Amino acid sequence: MNVKTSHVTVFVNNQEEALDFYTTKLGFDIAADVKTPDGFRWLTVAPASGDVELVLFPIGPQVGMSDELTAALKVVMASGYCGPCIFTVQNCAETHAELVAKGVTVQQEPHEEFYGVQASYLDNSGNVLTLVQA
Repeated sequence: MNVKTSHVTVFVNNQEEALDFYTTKLGFDIAADVKTPDGFRWLTVAPASGDVELVLFPIGPQVGMSDELTAALKVVMASGYCGPCIFTVQNCAETHAELVAKGVTVQQEPHEEFYGVQASYLDNSGNVLTLVQA
């Protein structure tokens, strides 16, 4: 079987705020922004490499989630353990400085791991974004 990942779902509290975070703070591009006749918004962003698109998927009853599921997802997202999305960067220390300057919340400072330098951040919905120096 020949399979390639094209999209990864990232649950967000508010699509417009998430869009601002991913485009302004991370420099991602809008890959798709389509509203369906029933009001659903298919919103995806991607880094310049464009390898994989992140679906900025809203949580709540507007997408068919029960109140219980919505509440549970909000708890997980607020805990800082949702995700994580892992991205590779050429220079973790340099990227870290850029993100800190833009006000991105640092979860874990750059540090050495057995596979290289890593740092972790939180998006504005509580998703973990991990950077690994490639």
